[in-house]
Amino acid sequence: MSSTLKLTLLTLILLLAGCEISRPGGGADAPPSQATPAAVVSPPATTEATLPPPESPVATVEPSPGETTAPATVPAAGPGGDLPEMGLPAPTPPPAEPVPGTVLVKLNPQASIQARSAELGGDGIVEADIPSLDQRLREIGASNLEPVIEEVADAIPDESLESLSVQAVEVSQLYRVNFSQDQNPQEVATKLEQDPTVEFAEPNFVAGIAVQPVSITLPEPHRAPRPAALTPNDPLYSFQWHLQTIQAPAAWDSSTGQQVIVGIVDTGVDFRASDLAGTARLPGYDFVNNDNDPTDDQGHGTHVAGTIAQTTNNGIGVAGVAYNARILPVKVLGANGQGNYENIIKGIIYAVDQGAKVINLSLAGSSGSQALRDAVQYANSKGVTVVAAAGNHSGAVEFPAAYDEFVIGVGSVRFDSQRPDYSNFGAEVDVMAPGGDLDVDLNGDGYADGVLQQTFRTPGAYTYLFNEGTSMASPHVAGLAALLLARSPGLTPAMVENLMAQTAKPAGSSGENGAGIIQAAAALAALGGGAAPTVTPVPTTPVATPTSTSSPSPTPLTPTPLPTPTFTSEPISEHDGDLTPTLPPVCTPPACGPGEVYYCPGDCPGGCGTQCATPTPGVTPTTPAPITVTPVPITVTPPPTGELLLGGGFETDEGWVFGDTPIRGGYATDVKLGGSRAVRVGNVSDPDIFSFSSIWQKVTIPAEAAQATLQVNVYPVSLDGPGSGDVQNIMILNERFQVAKTLSSELSNSRAWESRTYDLSEFRGRTIYIYFSVVNQGRTGKPTALYVDDVSLTWSH
Repeated sequence: MSSTLKLTLLTLILLLAGCEISRPGGGADAPPSQATPAAVVSPPATTEATLPPPESPVATVEPSPGETTAPATVPAAGPGGDLPEMGLPAPTPPPAEPVPGTVLVKLNPQASIQARSAELGGDGIVEADIPSLDQRLREIGASNLEPVIEEVADAIPDESLESLSVQAVEVSQLYRVNFSQDQNPQEVATKLEQDPTVEFAEPNFVAGIAVQPVSITLPEPHRAPRPAALTPNDPLYSFQWHLQTIQAPAAWDSSTGQQVIVGIVDTGVDFRASDLAGTARLPGYDFVNNDNDPTDDQGHGTHVAGTIAQTTNNGIGVAGVAYNARILPVKVLGANGQGNYENIIKGIIYAVDQGAKVINLSLAGSSGSQALRDAVQYANSKGVTVVAAAGNHSGAVEFPAAYDEFVIGVGSVRFDSQRPDYSNFGAEVDVMAPGGDLDVDLNGDGYADGVLQQTFRTPGAYTYLFNEGTSMASPHVAGLAALLLARSPGLTPAMVENLMAQTAKPAGSSGENGAGIIQAAAALAALGGGAAPTVTPVPTTPVATPTSTSSPSPTPLTPTPLPTPTFTSEPISEHDGDLTPTLPPVCTPPACGPGEVYYCPGDCPGGCGTQCATPTPGVTPTTPAPITVTPVPITVTPPPTGELLLGGGFETDEGWVFGDTPIRGGYATDVKLGGSRAVRVGNVSDPDIFSFSSIWQKVTIPAEAAQATLQVNVYPVSLDGPGSGDVQNIMILNERFQVAKTLSSELSNSRAWESRTYDLSEFRGRTIYIYFSVVNQGRTGKPTALYVDDVSLTWSH
């Protein structure tokens, strides 16, 4: 096949480059007709003490545009013998065509609420009781109109579509439309987009991984003795050059990613692999098969999970970047390594709702999508750092990594810090990380320079695989994000990216390779609490043998100085709250807000803090002076009984946070119970549009409280009536900003102050949000509001 024809084909098909590319061990690019299948050797039964060698090497080839078929030369191997040169034909990459019979549609706010009641008519055509939209649905013969987040709500215990809509308002207007598969999805989307209630419509594109992984035979690993400190004793760690490249060992002295939840939106994760047995994990969900078993059936997601949080220092196998992080497996790609954008969007929303602070997307598609962009923007607005692979086609950055405002796009480097031929590049690449190059053995260890982790090619047959691709680079960056967030939970996604970029090691053109190669220890040092490490640079020329005695002299790494980030002690908007669940710490300190640290004002046993404080830039609170939040002092321990809320009379601005929504809440002087002002949420005189309006305060009820009582005074106002859909809410949200208890949900126009009392004793020992909100559906032009004043939350023994 000529290079020109290859290029033509590559422009017509979707090469889903977020995942690993596989090449023969010898680097030959033979046409499929010349490939000789390799025999597969089944490994013996695995034991905990001694792992078997992996399967015999099997490789596949994906030619790059303009690549010749001349065999490449791999440096000589070590005592284990030459790297075998054998391969299988590359599987067919995912097609450019989208999922048939499906499009994604974003309705305007009013229509998105009305469409919740859509039903099938007697002729099998769905009707939403929206005349103009119903006409379009009839023209295409639509058989279904369903909110995309409905299946997300179904995946979450005790979650409803209504409560998830409040939390995920940015993506609650996205619907899936089904129709007969003989229609062109793009033409159907164009028809629907002509309706005034439709903000956009687009085909349901496909993304995923392009080829199968590569396995290389390794020496049989034996359990090693546990060394001191954090130096891993994993016997195959010496083959993980990629961890040295990003300064992971030096970083582990400062952070191991402890308790940070990392969502892996991929093919799933198989935790039955022996080297993932000790990795902390959450249950997760499978959006491919719509069940709660996100076990990997492809192998890709398990390899990615290992790079992020492989069980480390356990005497077997290999290590991971943030090995004390918690993995949230979210399966959105099938056993063929492909998945549609709808499922990827669901996976992102689900991961955010489940408390992920980092989401890794080692996947990519060639088609842009407003719906996919909205999903990563939603995650970013919730304070979640999203990391995605740039793609493997030696060209423009693919999606979602190309959505640079909301995603950290990751390109790939090899052992010598050069960008391999496959890696995509461009302005949307933010940083680089090791992705490997299986055509070379630059470090001279006898094996091609891939990224090494435990996974499988056949489910249940676990082995250690060297893979290459930006799919392998992305989890290194996600792991570093977890290291940073473990040290400082209040970091925003922009702060995380800034720390990585300003401490990165330059690698080629910044216009193509972003800031360069991430440096974990340097980024943590820039965050504060340690000096930049002294590291040995990665060699830029091949090493003849792994036993070479020559090595470059250590050179201190001096990162660009960063200003010390400042944080807020509470969510800054309705969609920027701290979604991380409160996890039981070792010494049971108080629950601190984003950016706060545990503070010990005296002789605290075991270094256990007893108070939360927000650090001043450049200063760590270590003196016994009391920490003060003006104008109300915060004491070291709560009083035996007393008030837990700040500013309950709303005479000052402290304590409460207004949701950043189309119609914001605010202070009111026209209607008040006592003092000079109250608070209003909802709409009184502005145009009646679809909107949420809210105010909340985060508070922790002492574990020793025998009684906790919330007293509120409300003044409901509404010109709407039953059936309008407007509602005035008083709710308790949990640590992840989910509805834990609805105290009141009604529509009233009493126009009188009403005093209400609620028992919150069931929340003793928990951090919660006291939450007031109003939902205006915008259907009638008649607004709804709620005034609130003199709110009190008291507790007693």
